[in-house]
Amino acid sequence: MLIAKRWAYYFPALTLTLMIEEHVTLVVLLLLISQLIYSRRGDLKRLLDLGLRENQIFLVSVILCLASYGASAAMKAVYSIRPEFRDVYAASSAFGVLGFKGDVLLAPLRAISDPQAALGALTHDSAQKLLYMLMLFAPLLFVPFLSGFLAVNALLVVPFMLSNYRPYYMIGSHYPLYFLPSFFIMCAYAVSRLKERGTGVAKAALIASTVIIAALSPVSPLSGALNQRSHFLWYPEAEPPDQVEAIHLLLSQVPGDASILTQNHVFPHVSSRIEAYVLPVLSFDRDQTRMVEDYVDSLISHVEYVLLDTTTTDQWTTYARGRLEGSVDHAAVRVSGAVLYRRTKPGQS
Repeated sequence: MLIAKRWAYYFPALTLTLMIEEHVTLVVLLLLISQLIYSRRGDLKRLLDLGLRENQIFLVSVILCLASYGASAAMKAVYSIRPEFRDVYAASSAFGVLGFKGDVLLAPLRAISDPQAALGALTHDSAQKLLYMLMLFAPLLFVPFLSGFLAVNALLVVPFMLSNYRPYYMIGSHYPLYFLPSFFIMCAYAVSRLKERGTGVAKAALIASTVIIAALSPVSPLSGALNQRSHFLWYPEAEPPDQVEAIHLLLSQVPGDASILTQNHVFPHVSSRIEAYVLPVLSFDRDQTRMVEDYVDSLISHVEYVLLDTTTTDQWTTYARGRLEGSVDHAAVRVSGAVLYRRTKPGQS
């Protein structure tokens, strides 16, 4: 809508986009800057002329982006994070090689201030990162590199390349969604510049995209083999059908307004209710573990139901199950590899 200058649709689309997640603000800002520079083609006078409608739209859009980010930051400040989870939510370990703890958006500033640490971070998992970048551009036959739209939007990739957290640079995680829209816009601009040859290049890119997507789809036998034997893809392993059926059967026994505690992979099925809680997914150091145990105990004593997939044996599933097995306060219903615990006595408020 921005490129087509359809302003009646642009602002509702912008508003909905900014509502997705606070880091999307940076994506939108870089798209705005890229489009403004690209559309002016080096004409500095037009770039700074606030009498032009497009420049006015750009200024209002920037204000909306900053207001959205400020509102999300203020809202998060209202709901303080428990100390034992602060490092997890801040993704502190994701930039351990860089020696940085803080907002992912500020990681590049740390890299600028310490070039040696930045070099170490960039070269960490260098083969994996190079393969990742190749696979992002290969479906589009590297055509986006022909677009001047690339320069600013390439900044979106920088924080991920400075990280040591593999999901940031593996195919199959959601993180490429931050910059894939920019890649496709770059491709469209580059193809338009090729004129007569553009149609052939676009068709070739479409074929290449289709082939690669089909090969790396989660249902492809090739992706299954790669997922098992390499660190190339980040796809979760699917639950066996009978296990899925067992979990759905137990979920059907939980009233829609009941409070419930469950695991990360089951949580999306109950996340629409007000009181839905999830077990921690990570292990913590010795000092933190006791605090987390107290936290899990408080959840168990608070909720009416606890649903566990007993085929998983992570630390906190095992801990919760140990606390619930034989509990006189809970009745258990077992189906295949899953168990639903129902509180039989009033819990804590």
